[in-house]
Amino acid sequence: MLMGVILHTWTGKLLGWKALIGYSELKPTMVRQELVTKGPFSVIRHPTYSAHTLMFVGIFFMTGFLATGLLAILDLVTSYFLIIPLEERELLSRFGEDYSNYKQSVPKFFPRILEHKER
Repeated sequence: MLMGVILHTWTGKLLGWKALIGYSELKPTMVRQELVTKGPFSVIRHPTYSAHTLMFVGIFFMTGFLATGLLAILDLVTSYFLIIPLEERELLSRFGEDYSNYKQSVPKFFPRILEHKER
């Protein structure tokens, strides 16, 4: 759980609280518009959603409540298959080729543990 809290806090500092809560989508002209690719964003494209899942899984292991485990699974499935695709479409329209290149080089949700390099 602590890893999730640290990751969420780190992404919040990089994005700013308005972007973290989705304000940039509601009022795009009122929020700084730049693609963040440093820190946890250099390892995965959506660290905020990974942080949510880590926190729910941590709470599940701490409490053992089945409902919390189910919530962790629901959060992962909803984020990965519903929210992230919608957000990526919006980010692609906002940042264009920069986001397309970023998308090709950084994994979506799960970090690459071992990277195969061609020689």
